[in-house]
Amino acid sequence: MKKGLKKFMVGALSIMAVGVMAACGGGSSDTLVVATSANFPPFGYLAEGGGYAGVDMQLAALLAEELGMELEIQNMPFASVLVATQTGQADIALSAMTINDARRENMNFTTPYLVSGQVIITHVGNNSLDGMTAEQIINHLYGARMGAGTPANTGAIFAYNVIQADVVNFQGTALMAAGLSQGLEGIEYGILDHSVAATMIAEHENLKVVDVPLTREYYGIGVVLGDYELLDKLNEALHTILSDGRFDAVLAQYGLQQDMGR
Repeated sequence: MKKGLKKFMVGALSIMAVGVMAACGGGSSDTLVVATSANFPPFGYLAEGGGYAGVDMQLAALLAEELGMELEIQNMPFASVLVATQTGQADIALSAMTINDARRENMNFTTPYLVSGQVIITHVGNNSLDGMTAEQIINHLYGARMGAGTPANTGAIFAYNVIQADVVNFQGTALMAAGLSQGLEGIEYGILDHSVAATMIAEHENLKVVDVPLTREYYGIGVVLGDYELLDKLNEALHTILSDGRFDAVLAQYGLQQDMGR
């Protein structure tokens, strides 16, 4: 097992029992079909021995239980998660997804279940950002060469539009962290969600997190546009799960908390 994933196996067995790879298309009325990209620990990843694990996968199981429905997981690239939900091939998208205006045009969102923010990762010996505020970090990095996920990644968008950085895109933030660690493409900094930063650098002892969130972003569950009946049911179930401490218990397993934003 990879070093960075050992501590994230808590709760995986329950997801293995209910999470299966779906063939295609939406489910029946008693099945909650969830589109996710299970390559984003600690929110979603493939468990050793099969099945799925992570914060979002455990939340999906809690939602299905609360709704009295069976759970069906569809694992796919993140861009396909959006399409599957927009077209009704899946009921919901649950994949550490930041709510933004562009996505609201194509799907409805539940109330947020977690607050995150973008942070910078860099080499352990790079102390150039130490002691800076968020605004100072943004100003200091203006025009810098930075690594990020795909162009659709929230961190990449922020780096382009706000920092106006010279962005080098990778096919995922884990690959970006590995590239930064190895000094690829001349990048000195990387940008990614605060909620996954510690996980992404766990295997790279030469990297550190600059623990100053630059943004405040809300994770939500995407629902087929116009399906307000399902949206209302999800919001009610989500409110119960957030209020009774079950989700806090899930987050605690991964060293997270509900508010990790600026």
